[in-house]
Amino acid sequence: MRALIQRVTNARVSVDGQSVGAIGSGLLALVGVRRGDDRDDSEWIAGKLAGLRVFRDRDGKMNLSVVDAGGRVLLVPQFTLYGDVRRGRRPSFEKAARPEEAVPLLDDLQARLESAGLEVETGEFGAMMTVDLVNDGPVTLMLDSATRNVSRRDATSGSAEEVAPTADRLALLEESSRLAGVPIVLASASPRRRDLLNEIGLSFEVVPPNVDESTGLPDDPEAHALALAERKARAVAESREEGVVVAADTIVVVDGRVFGKPEDEDDALRMLKTLSGRAHLVHTAVSVLDVTPGRLESRVTTTRVKFRAASEDELRRYIGSGEPMDRAGAYAIQGIGGLLVAGIEGDYTNVVGLPVGVTLDLLTSVVGARSAERTGEVR
Repeated sequence: MRALIQRVTNARVSVDGQSVGAIGSGLLALVGVRRGDDRDDSEWIAGKLAGLRVFRDRDGKMNLSVVDAGGRVLLVPQFTLYGDVRRGRRPSFEKAARPEEAVPLLDDLQARLESAGLEVETGEFGAMMTVDLVNDGPVTLMLDSATRNVSRRDATSGSAEEVAPTADRLALLEESSRLAGVPIVLASASPRRRDLLNEIGLSFEVVPPNVDESTGLPDDPEAHALALAERKARAVAESREEGVVVAADTIVVVDGRVFGKPEDEDDALRMLKTLSGRAHLVHTAVSVLDVTPGRLESRVTTTRVKFRAASEDELRRYIGSGEPMDRAGAYAIQGIGGLLVAGIEGDYTNVVGLPVGVTLDLLTSVVGARSAERTGEVR
């Protein structure tokens, strides 16, 4: 999904000379949907759009988001953002999603922005539209969910900065060559873990584990996460003849209580009200299991997350977006839920669901041990 963002003092979209959407100060977003995009793409675009600090504060610095500035958003469908002009002079739009695929994702994007407290106006998909605007600044930015990077947050201030894709960093690591050609299996159905492992630059297969996640677990939170991660790794390894299985489990802990995924909206509200205005811990256990020798290595990574104080109405709007319902602790830091976060101490990717540095360390250790054992046999 792509979004061309412009900060405006006013903008209007018309169809057949009739205004169908208009805003004053805020953001105009021309949005295109690519074939194969899903809710993770609209989630990322919504989080970025709502959180971009492109409005002036009292000192004249671009330090406020559209939410902070009390602005509005005008969403205009724009399939031509996926026009391919590499060949010939007539653009090809083969990459643009068809209406039955694009419209639900545009509706999802609108709903997510509204759940963040924004007033949203829209154009009409498929119509011949005229857009009038006054670009303020001018400020124009392009967002593209297909090339999104993992954000790291400063451990003290909680501010975010974009870093180079992990795949690029991996090429600089000598030990990464050990992983070349190794069949890796991700024992998780989580799109977030899939994306993070993709950004390490490795090829892998996804096999969701079928395990009991509610019984026979230790009371200690870290041991709880570790037991589940290892349970998932072993469950997937049982069906494999070879390969290295990567499994993980993420839990949120406050006052010693473990917050997993909410059972319903009331449970999500209970969790978020408990987290509001205070700090909690996020534990992610990662287990890497080499199937053939049965070698297993695991590690737990902990990040401290501080929430700002949020009203019940704000939390209910967030829950209404649907985002909290499949997330430990009922929030997604990489999505709209990032607006609830005041700062973090530790690994940002750990909160997303897979600490990439730890995962790479475990993979290279397990695969390195395999290589060392085989070298010993040859000798």
